[in-house]
Amino acid sequence: MQDTGRLRAREYEGDRGARPSRALGDPCCGAHLAGDNDGEEELLGRGYRRSLDLGSGIGPGDLAFPAISTGAYGFPAYRAARTALQAVAGYLGEHDTPDAVDFVLFCDESFSIWRQALTELTGASR
Repeated sequence: MQDTGRLRAREYEGDRGARPSRALGDPCCGAHLAGDNDGEEELLGRGYRRSLDLGSGIGPGDLAFPAISTGAYGFPAYRAARTALQAVAGYLGEHDTPDAVDFVLFCDESFSIWRQALTELTGASR
């Protein structure tokens, strides 16, 4: 797990009964990879910010996200990670809620990609 204050990456806990944060269903439409790089990252970033607005409206607490758009929508994992991390970090810098955001990643490969993106964005080495 990597923790950078209010932005955290956690391993998936499966059916162990643990519920570390409120997980939002995807209230936004994921970004489809159209291949022309025409605003796809902005669309994905807006989806995260909209989800954060909705989740913050529920009240204080933590929120959790999956890697939106990287499955059936075919969005490249590294671009999605970088976009999500930038959008969420920017949002957290401007708002008091949520208390923290967890990214729930379902495999080691995804976790490694997100860790690489977070390291590059923060300059942290780990």
